[in-house]
Amino acid sequence: MRALRAFATIATTALLVFTIALYGVRAARGSDHQDSPTVVARPGADITDLFVYPAPDNANNVVLAMDVYPLIPGGMSSSAQYAFDPAVLYQFKIASNIANKDYAEKNVIQFTVNGTGQGQTLTMYGPSAPNEVGTTNTLVKTTGNVPFNQVTSLDNGQIQVFAGPRRDPFFFDLAQFFKIVPDRNYQYHQSGATPPPATASSFNGFPAGNAQGCLTTPASNILANFNVLQIAVELPKTMLEPSGSALGQVGVWATTATTTGS
Repeated sequence: MRALRAFATIATTALLVFTIALYGVRAARGSDHQDSPTVVARPGADITDLFVYPAPDNANNVVLAMDVYPLIPGGMSSSAQYAFDPAVLYQFKIASNIANKDYAEKNVIQFTVNGTGQGQTLTMYGPSAPNEVGTTNTLVKTTGNVPFNQVTSLDNGQIQVFAGPRRDPFFFDLAQFFKIVPDRNYQYHQSGATPPPATASSFNGFPAGNAQGCLTTPASNILANFNVLQIAVELPKTMLEPSGSALGQVGVWATTATTTGS
């Protein structure tokens, strides 16, 4: 099997905690785009968001979705340039019964990428108990292949998978953010220039007359015209617990990894 090393300090690792039985999502909400020069150079490994939610048309199912490759220009999703990275392993990692303070990884869903451009396919592995936990992983059992940008049924129809472009769901006034924290603008790091001093102290869009004195200029969603690549998996909730025991409260995180050997 191929050994794969996680981007431990390179790619975003997103975490959600939720209770399946009650459908009550309690998430560590956040989104991150181009958070280091390394993922700017390798956008296919840049995780922007992770979502876990009940399937809207089947109460017995749950959806796991990972977004990568930020800032794809609108109208360019059909370009061969914007596809998943064949050198990257994409993983959903799952811990069950975390209400009992058991945060160990119990289950994993993995994807590798075959080919390049719009004709590529992804191979899904799992859900299954992981061969290893931590930052070095090998592939678990194969489930099937998923063509790029096509909804695909696997495991006799129990699992539905999509891998392809989607509109970036995150609302963010990025221009104002860079005025508040200029040194987060990766372009200064790429050029070697010193970031300028801050020119703002708050985001736009706060109600007029607020006691905090925040800016009242309307917020602008800079990401509105950009797309991402998404891997979405709908499957029965029972598959998130490979031992067959009660599922309970579940934690889900996403990772990307690169191949280190064979």
